[in-house]
Amino acid sequence: MNYPYKQIAGKSWKTWTKNSTGWGKKKYPESCAESTETKLLIRLPEYSEAPFLVTCDQNNYGGGWTVLMRRTDGSEDFYRDWKDYKRGFGQLDNEFFLGPKKSNNFTPESIGSNDGDAGYSLGAHVGMQFSTKDRKNDIDTNKSCAVSYKGAWCALTGVYGDSSYGQGVFWHSWRGYNYSYKRAVMMIRPTAYSFK
Repeated sequence: MNYPYKQIAGKSWKTWTKNSTGWGKKKYPESCAESTETKLLIRLPEYSEAPFLVTCDQNNYGGGWTVLMRRTDGSEDFYRDWKDYKRGFGQLDNEFFLGPKKSNNFTPESIGSNDGDAGYSLGAHVGMQFSTKDRKNDIDTNKSCAVSYKGAWCALTGVYGDSSYGQGVFWHSWRGYNYSYKRAVMMIRPTAYSFK
């Protein structure tokens, strides 16, 4: 019997399944909040018919988090061009960026309020378009923020380990522009998530 397949990162994933009523689309979760797994194939209908692999944090702050970005050791260069950020890069087990094309599709259900004591350094980015070193989309008329801060759209994408002003993995509302964090994770989950 022939099975319909989709190609994802060089691997074939069956997107159809046979049930009691015949062949139909396989149901994939849309976020980590629908599972207890730490790696998960999800499908966002607005993004693609094909599912893609994400990493989940099921242990911290009640679980159910889909991880969009992780910085752990400087092994991945985050000072990249538009095409790299658009498709995402890195290794899900270590440092990676999921990519705005995929992660933007989470936002309608996911963006609520922030919580914690580190402040809200993303506030200045609300409504801003994504910028990279080769594509300036920010509203600053005097400079390119991505070039000035050696990363894309967000302070967490700066040069790992660089504590000079605004160059590292910083979060200005907590420790300012001259502190580069050794670890940073950006995660989202649906605002309607109920703790397991």
